[in-house]
Amino acid sequence: MQQPRTEQDRLTIGKLAQQSGYKTACVGKWHLGHDWPITQQQKKYFQGFGGKAGGGGQVESECTDDHVRVWKQVFDQAIPGGPMEHGFDEYFGRDVPNWPPYCFIDGNRTVGIPTELLPSAKLVKNQASLQGPALAGWQLEEVLPALVKRSVDFIQRQAADCRVILQIW
Repeated sequence: MQQPRTEQDRLTIGKLAQQSGYKTACVGKWHLGHDWPITQQQKKYFQGFGGKAGGGGQVESECTDDHVRVWKQVFDQAIPGGPMEHGFDEYFGRDVPNWPPYCFIDGNRTVGIPTELLPSAKLVKNQASLQGPALAGWQLEEVLPALVKRSVDFIQRQAADCRVILQIW
């Protein structure tokens, strides 16, 4: 989980569009980090599970009750520093699709609370790179269809709003 890479006062395409009166949405990969509400004491519960991208060779398959307790505390909070604070009215997606946490983020909250480790079988064939917190039954194959659906939903809602405005004129 990355720290934010965009300064709060930086002009983004989302902020620019909002200044011109557009409704904005970010759907998909927000690879600019979030300011996850993880304390210094909690960090150890999010690290060291293994994986291909710097996590080491041995992949953990189990987590402790303490891991789950801390994950519930963190994932039950709003997540500052994401797209909603950088000019987007709506956000649905993932930080980095093949890194934890393995869940969607809707607005500034996770969709569900990850309470288990992603099965190690998902760390093959370039599906996922790092082991970490996941929703029960998380399927990486469902990410793209969910993003497409959310994108289409946003476009349809905006098109409907435009028709209403045009009818008034």
